[in-house]
Amino acid sequence: MHRDIDIARAAPAFDEHPEGCGTYHCTTPNAKALHAAFARDRELRGQVEALLRGLSARRRDVFIVAFVAELEAHPTARPAGAYLPALSATIAAQSKGQVRR
Repeated sequence: MHRDIDIARAAPAFDEHPEGCGTYHCTTPNAKALHAAFARDRELRGQVEALLRGLSARRRDVFIVAFVAELEAHPTARPAGAYLPALSATIAAQSKGQVRR
């Protein structure tokens, strides 16, 4: 686990939560898209879970929506390719004041 992640705020991994991705308030289409991406790239799952644990709920929502949008925009690309654009969108939303703490 990354040293900057607050363990007290850490959510369980997707499979450990009874509703899967519901821990992160994903809508059903987003949860399905995430699980499909994780099935294609198992290493990505751990990276995304670690990032989501360290973000506020609003930042998680921005990341998930941007991540799924990238997956849908490039369905034949590797799922890991959606990570950096989604992270950039999350940072940009925070910088523009669209996401409050």
